[in-house]
Amino acid sequence: MSMWFTVFEVFVALATQIGLIYTCYQYKDVLYKDIQFPYLRWWAIGSTSLLLACIYHPGKKGDYFFTMQMFAAFTIYLESLSLIPQLVHLELSKDTEGLNSYYLICLGLARAARIFFWRAMGAKTSSFWYFVTADIIHTGLLLAFYYLY
Repeated sequence: MSMWFTVFEVFVALATQIGLIYTCYQYKDVLYKDIQFPYLRWWAIGSTSLLLACIYHPGKKGDYFFTMQMFAAFTIYLESLSLIPQLVHLELSKDTEGLNSYYLICLGLARAARIFFWRAMGAKTSSFWYFVTADIIHTGLLLAFYYLY
Protein backbone atom coordinates (compact mmCIF):
# COMPACT_ATOMS: atom_id res chain seq x y z
CA MET A 1 0.00 0.00 0.00
CA SER A 2 2.73 2.47 0.91
CA MET A 3 4.58 1.83 -2.37
CA TRP A 4 1.53 2.86 -4.39
CA PHE A 5 1.18 5.97 -2.27
CA THR A 6 4.84 6.84 -2.93
CA VAL A 7 4.39 6.32 -6.67
CA PHE A 8 1.25 8.45 -6.60
CA GLU A 9 3.05 11.18 -4.65
CA VAL A 10 5.95 11.24 -7.12
CA PHE A 11 3.50 11.34 -10.04
CA VAL A 12 1.59 14.28 -8.52
CA ALA A 13 4.85 16.12 -7.77
CA LEU A 14 6.10 15.64 -11.35
CA ALA A 15 2.76 16.70 -12.83
CA THR A 16 2.75 19.81 -10.66
CA GLN A 17 6.30 20.72 -11.67
CA ILE A 18 5.54 20.20 -15.37
CA GLY A 19 2.46 22.41 -15.02
CA LEU A 20 4.46 25.14 -13.29
CA ILE A 21 7.22 25.07 -15.90
CA TYR A 22 4.67 25.21 -18.72
CA THR A 23 2.91 28.16 -17.09
CA CYS A 24 6.20 29.99 -16.55
CA TYR A 25 7.15 29.64 -20.21
CA GLN A 26 3.66 30.53 -21.42
CA TYR A 27 3.53 33.78 -19.42
CA LYS A 28 7.22 34.66 -19.64
CA ASP A 29 8.05 38.33 -19.30
CA VAL A 30 9.02 39.89 -22.65
CA LEU A 31 11.83 41.82 -20.95
CA TYR A 32 13.52 38.48 -20.23
CA LYS A 33 14.25 38.07 -23.95
CA ASP A 34 16.05 41.42 -24.02
CA ILE A 35 18.58 40.39 -21.38
CA GLN A 36 21.63 39.27 -23.34
CA PHE A 37 23.99 38.35 -20.50
CA PRO A 38 24.74 34.59 -20.71
CA TYR A 39 25.88 34.47 -17.08
CA LEU A 40 22.31 35.29 -16.00
CA ARG A 41 20.87 32.12 -17.52
CA TRP A 42 19.77 29.21 -15.32
CA TRP A 43 22.46 26.88 -16.59
CA ALA A 44 25.26 29.35 -15.82
CA ILE A 45 23.97 30.01 -12.31
CA GLY A 46 23.42 26.30 -11.65
CA SER A 47 26.86 25.35 -12.97
CA THR A 48 28.58 28.06 -10.94
CA SER A 49 26.71 26.99 -7.80
CA LEU A 50 27.65 23.36 -8.39
CA LEU A 51 31.30 24.26 -8.91
CA LEU A 52 31.37 26.39 -5.77
CA ALA A 53 29.66 23.62 -3.79
CA CYS A 54 32.26 21.09 -4.93
CA ILE A 55 35.15 23.36 -3.96
CA TYR A 56 33.84 25.21 -0.90
CA HIS A 57 31.75 23.08 1.43
CA PRO A 58 32.01 22.04 5.07
CA GLY A 59 33.25 18.60 5.96
CA LYS A 60 35.65 16.22 4.30
CA LYS A 61 35.29 14.49 0.95
CA GLY A 62 33.63 11.07 1.08
CA ASP A 63 34.69 7.83 -0.58
CA TYR A 64 33.05 8.89 -3.85
CA PHE A 65 34.14 12.57 -3.65
CA PHE A 66 30.61 13.86 -2.92
CA THR A 67 29.30 14.52 0.58
CA MET A 68 25.89 15.51 1.93
CA GLN A 69 27.34 18.90 2.88
CA MET A 70 27.77 19.66 -0.81
CA PHE A 71 23.99 19.68 -1.20
CA ALA A 72 23.61 22.26 1.57
CA ALA A 73 26.38 24.34 0.04
CA PHE A 74 24.76 24.06 -3.41
CA THR A 75 21.42 25.39 -2.15
CA ILE A 76 23.05 28.34 -0.37
CA TYR A 77 25.12 29.28 -3.42
CA LEU A 78 22.15 28.82 -5.75
CA GLU A 79 19.92 30.97 -3.56
CA SER A 80 22.52 33.72 -3.42
CA LEU A 81 23.40 33.72 -7.12
CA SER A 82 19.77 33.57 -8.24
CA LEU A 83 19.19 37.04 -6.82
CA ILE A 84 21.51 38.62 -9.41
CA PRO A 85 19.22 38.10 -12.45
CA GLN A 86 16.25 39.32 -10.42
CA LEU A 87 18.11 42.52 -9.56
CA VAL A 88 19.16 43.02 -13.20
CA HIS A 89 15.55 42.51 -14.28
CA LEU A 90 14.30 45.02 -11.71
CA GLU A 91 16.93 47.54 -12.76
CA LEU A 92 16.05 47.22 -16.45
CA SER A 93 12.28 47.24 -16.00
CA LYS A 94 12.19 49.94 -13.30
CA ASP A 95 9.05 48.17 -12.07
CA THR A 96 8.81 47.00 -8.47
CA GLU A 97 5.15 46.03 -8.63
CA GLY A 98 6.10 42.36 -8.32
CA LEU A 99 7.92 43.05 -5.05
CA ASN A 100 5.26 43.52 -2.48
CA SER A 101 6.00 44.35 1.12
CA TYR A 102 5.06 40.84 2.34
CA TYR A 103 7.74 39.28 0.15
CA LEU A 104 10.36 41.70 1.45
CA ILE A 105 9.27 41.11 5.06
CA CYS A 106 9.70 37.35 4.55
CA LEU A 107 13.15 37.89 3.05
CA GLY A 108 14.09 40.02 6.06
CA LEU A 109 12.81 37.37 8.47
CA ALA A 110 14.83 34.72 6.64
CA ARG A 111 17.96 36.85 7.07
CA ALA A 112 17.20 37.32 10.77
CA ALA A 113 16.86 33.54 11.16
CA ARG A 114 20.25 33.12 9.52
CA ILE A 115 21.77 35.41 12.17
CA PHE A 116 20.54 33.02 14.86
CA PHE A 117 21.90 30.10 12.84
CA TRP A 118 25.36 31.63 12.66
CA ARG A 119 25.20 32.50 16.35
CA ALA A 120 24.57 28.82 17.12
CA MET A 121 27.35 27.77 14.74
CA GLY A 122 29.74 30.37 16.17
CA ALA A 123 32.21 27.77 17.39
CA LYS A 124 32.58 26.37 13.87
CA THR A 125 32.92 29.60 11.89
CA SER A 126 36.51 28.83 10.99
CA SER A 127 35.36 25.86 8.91
CA PHE A 128 32.29 27.65 7.54
CA TRP A 129 33.92 30.93 6.45
CA TYR A 130 32.68 30.53 2.85
CA PHE A 131 29.08 30.06 4.02
CA VAL A 132 29.40 33.20 6.10
CA THR A 133 30.80 35.00 3.05
CA ALA A 134 27.92 33.72 0.87
CA ASP A 135 25.41 34.89 3.48
CA ILE A 136 27.03 38.34 3.66
CA ILE A 137 26.85 38.65 -0.14
CA HIS A 138 23.26 37.40 -0.07
CA THR A 139 22.35 39.98 2.56
CA GLY A 140 23.95 42.71 0.44
CA LEU A 141 21.89 41.64 -2.57
CA LEU A 142 18.73 41.68 -0.44
CA LEU A 143 19.59 45.20 0.65
CA ALA A 144 19.68 46.08 -3.06
CA PHE A 145 16.13 44.69 -3.31
CA TYR A 146 15.04 46.93 -0.45
CA TYR A 147 16.74 49.91 -2.10
CA LEU A 148 15.01 49.29 -5.45
CA TYR A 149 11.67 48.85 -3.73
